[in-house]
Amino acid sequence: MKTTSTLTSQRGALSLMWCAILVGAVAAIGMAALMSMRHERNLFHDVWAGLMKAPVVTSVKTLGREVRPEAPAGKEIRRCTVDGKVMYSNIECGPDRPASREVVLHDSRGIEPPKAAPATVPEEAPPTMQDRIIEKALQDKMTPR
Repeated sequence: MKTTSTLTSQRGALSLMWCAILVGAVAAIGMAALMSMRHERNLFHDVWAGLMKAPVVTSVKTLGREVRPEAPAGKEIRRCTVDGKVMYSNIECGPDRPASREVVLHDSRGIEPPKAAPATVPEEAPPTMQDRIIEKALQDKMTPR
């Protein structure tokens, strides 16, 4: 009887070891993607930029700050239409836009729950039937037999 080794019997097929390596690699890529989403970084872009020696964009937050400069203090909020969408801004909606207009802002506390009316307690209400039954039961219990 001739015995065949594992390598010859698995020729042309995917072995269990290579399946484990493939699944581990896919899991590592998925984990890196989830971590980069959590920290608002693109780890894949960082690795690619390291390989290609390109400048790295570190964060979406810093990218947003570079694109839109901070608004100067004291500039009013204006309402305008940008690309067919109504926008309230102090940067994009400048006085140079023909359809922009100033919006007056009012400080508020937001949405407050309605205040409940104070509960009125009657001072001496006549005893109800239930009160009379309880009182009679207590008197019957207290009297010796």
